[in-house]
Amino acid sequence: ADIFQHAGEVTPYIGLIIPVGLTVAVGTIQCVELAKLAGDEYNIRWSMLGDGVATMVAACFGSVFGMTVFIGHPAFKAMGARVTYNALTAVTFLIVCYTGLSSVIL
Repeated sequence: ADIFQHAGEVTPYIGLIIPVGLTVAVGTIQCVELAKLAGDEYNIRWSMLGDGVATMVAACFGSVFGMTVFIGHPAFKAMGARVTYNALTAVTFLIVCYTGLSSVIL
């Protein structure tokens, strides 16, 4: 199987793909560095790998957005947020999205 067989279908979108990809990558690096300033050390490589895997899984479900780590880590930490905050955020998003509440909220 030639991996470049359908490259012609992608090339019209390269002008969009590269800037968005770079923006997400820089955003992840920024979030990891902000977390470091707040006293929490995370591996940038694993964070970016997690973003990539999450983006691919989300794309399989129709998402057009790239995933990235939460921004605002120092503020969440100052408020006492822990891993439960992330879990509750995920559950809230699932409930809102799967029940159609997003149309009511927006």
